[in-house]
Amino acid sequence: MKAGNKYQNHSIVKWLLLVGLLVTALLLSACEWDMPAAKTEPGTIIVEVLGSGDASAANQSFKLKKKPLTYEATPTMYKELWVASTLEVYVDGILWKEVPTFLGIGPSEQIFIIRQNDEGEATTTFGDGRQGARLPTGTDNVVANYRYGD
Repeated sequence: MKAGNKYQNHSIVKWLLLVGLLVTALLLSACEWDMPAAKTEPGTIIVEVLGSGDASAANQSFKLKKKPLTYEATPTMYKELWVASTLEVYVDGILWKEVPTFLGIGPSEQIFIIRQNDEGEATTTFGDGRQGARLPTGTDNVVANYRYGD
């Protein structure tokens, strides 16, 4: 066998492997898998005034008017949580952060927690000034943006 033919055969093999990979990729992309798809329907988006802050009140709470609050799969800094709510809460126009618990939270951190009951009602609760900041006093200064529905 001549040296030229040897290299020519290697080129053909590489070309056939490449074509095989492309065909496999096309077939896989066209297949329908019998796996449940993640829910991507956004639900209904609502902007809602939750209420008025009162700096003299510890752990103020507000119940969302619509239910159920939508959750979505997402990576979070809390590795034990695999879903996160779609709730965003603004106080005096500043976005506060949702956390799973008040434990270990500093007195000035602008955070809130969410608790949902068996009826699908979600309630936000803010800090007490020792663990999480209290809400500042204001009229209708606590506003939520969230998705709800199944």
